[in-house]
Amino acid sequence: MPKVSIVLPIYNGSEHLSLCLDSLLAQSFRDFEIILIDDGSKDNSCDISKKYQAHDSRIRHFENSTNLGTASTTNIGHRLAQGSYIAHSDQDDISEPQRLALQVAFLDNNPEIAIISGSLKSLGTEEEHLIKAPLSDDQIKSNFLPGTHNIINPTVMIRRSFTESNQLYFDPNLQGTADYGYFVQAMLCGAKFANLPQVLLRYRVHSTQQTKGNSRMAAAFPVVRQRVMAEFFPELSLRQIQTVEPLLRWTWPPALARQDVEAGLELIPQLMTYEISKHGESREQRNGFLQSCQKRWSGALG
Repeated sequence: MPKVSIVLPIYNGSEHLSLCLDSLLAQSFRDFEIILIDDGSKDNSCDISKKYQAHDSRIRHFENSTNLGTASTTNIGHRLAQGSYIAHSDQDDISEPQRLALQVAFLDNNPEIAIISGSLKSLGTEEEHLIKAPLSDDQIKSNFLPGTHNIINPTVMIRRSFTESNQLYFDPNLQGTADYGYFVQAMLCGAKFANLPQVLLRYRVHSTQQTKGNSRMAAAFPVVRQRVMAEFFPELSLRQIQTVEPLLRWTWPPALARQDVEAGLELIPQLMTYEISKHGESREQRNGFLQSCQKRWSGALG
């Protein structure tokens, strides 16, 4: 059996799929399989996948009978995986040659870590942007509160035994935030996380990708964040969580009535008094984010 299973959902990805696959086949670490799952593409993605499968026995090609979406297709890939570790890849990204080697070595040497990711640089923009996330478990978990810069899904590698023993899956009802929901659920199951400082991937930015801001993602994020809040602040009532949560929407701040902002601001000082939860998040980082939210909304009131 291979050491690593790379799960790669495909939907109308013909423009960049070959570059993505070439970067995976060029990995310095060679003991892997690539699970290609076409999710009802209408272009020639299937032909490209089959061509690569014919030339490399490590590639396994599958097709969904109907379009299921990225979350459900990723779940299928996880069930098909044979490796000790599961890596994710998007169809239009370029993996750095040392990506798998660095991640496998880290997981081999740190058996307490269930999920690891790393930094990435953007493609398709005039300026190259470096996207980094904190390295330590406590800071990663604190960043589940804002929902950003925690675990970077296109660079992720997961210990298969952990995801299977805890029956983890990507919830298709969470739209484009299924990865956020998955990693939070992993935390609830006791996962420890890490990020590598090295750039593992070149991430393509374009107009059609689902990770661009949209109303469905904006609606799904609060559902997951409320789960995090219930864990970090266990004495809060559901009503209190729902009152303060809109003020923590850093990426998509909502339009709120003045009385709703004031009610949320009254609760933020209480949140900052909480000790760390059983999950071991960084209190300093958590409170830094809460203070930033407090400052933003206090300023909005004038």
